[in-house]
Amino acid sequence: MGKLAPLIVLGVIGITAAVVLQSYKKSTTEPEPKPEPKPEPEPNLDPYPTIVVGIRPSFIAFSGNNAYVANEGDNSVSVIDIRTNTVSTTIKVGSSPIFIAISGNYAYVGNGGGNSVNVIDIRTNIVIKTIPVGDGPNFIAISGNNAYVANEGYNSVSVIDIRTNTVSTTIKVGSSPRFIAISGKNAYVVNSGGDTTNGTVIVIDTLKNIVSKTIPIGLRPISIAISGDYAYVLNSGDYNSNGTVSVIDTTTNIVSTIKVGKDPRFIATSGNNAYVANTGDDTVSVIDTKTNKVLKKPIPVGKGPSYIVISGNYAYVVNTGDGTTNGTVSVIDTLKNTVSKTLNVGLVPVFIAIYGNYAYVVNDSLYDFTNDNSSKGTVTVIDISSYSS
Repeated sequence: MGKLAPLIVLGVIGITAAVVLQSYKKSTTEPEPKPEPKPEPEPNLDPYPTIVVGIRPSFIAFSGNNAYVANEGDNSVSVIDIRTNTVSTTIKVGSSPIFIAISGNYAYVGNGGGNSVNVIDIRTNIVIKTIPVGDGPNFIAISGNNAYVANEGYNSVSVIDIRTNTVSTTIKVGSSPRFIAISGKNAYVVNSGGDTTNGTVIVIDTLKNIVSKTIPIGLRPISIAISGDYAYVLNSGDYNSNGTVSVIDTTTNIVSTIKVGKDPRFIATSGNNAYVANTGDDTVSVIDTKTNKVLKKPIPVGKGPSYIVISGNYAYVVNTGDGTTNGTVSVIDTLKNTVSKTLNVGLVPVFIAIYGNYAYVVNDSLYDFTNDNSSKGTVTVIDISSYSS
């Protein structure tokens, strides 16, 4: 029995040590991980917010934190606070406003049905003056102290001195002036003519406000873009055949002609390329402005491309569609001249503008002028910050 006592003691000691060791192991092990917290609900960051504006919106212009939308159908201008994407106020203007140009503290609204230009003080968003001009003012270009207003129905350009907001002179131009582009001291006025007669470009010397040159071009010209020493005038043609681009060397006024797609509606330039929206065959023609030749294959886009704006390395093409389903915007990578993405927008998009990191698409919402004009249009806002320049 005397020999068993040490063994019992040793056994007790061994058991105690094991218990202590086990307790030590438990106390030094990593704590069990806490359960993963439930993810927070995604914030409601709609990448394409839609803003309801007036009836038949046609154009949008920007100043500071506000966007100004011309609503042709209800004789108004919607003012959008672009920080909140909400309409902050609506301004009543003249009949059928279709264009807005902003200079300094004033927005100039061309009222196509009212033969007038309203002047809005954008600090107060109040109309401070109505300026009588010619019949059917539909485009305004500002250069220096003058605003040049194309009066389509009066075959003239009204020159407004924006220091006094009065018409300083009226210049007779060609038939149905529709578009004005300014380069240097010259204003190039596109006169669309008739459906069967070729149009012209009138060159106005803006230092003297007189016509310095008349240049014959193609059938039904509707827009112009200037790049370097060349003016590119888009001629829609007779609707059923391919349109053309008249290329004017602005140093010599010599004209060459480039064939593009069917029923083209708009032209825009960027770098060494000019892009033409061909409504009749749902494509965009690309002109190399170094050689003034069309790249072999046009770029397929959505249905009814009608307008193009370029920002950085991307061209944004508005596809109006057929009026029964929402339109789209085709995003063209101008380095590759391929469509990188197609974005869904509102019904009957007619215009697009880039301001900061956003593209603003004006959706008319009504395809046929004979239809009910009570439906309000919209503006779709697209975050384009992911498209690197």
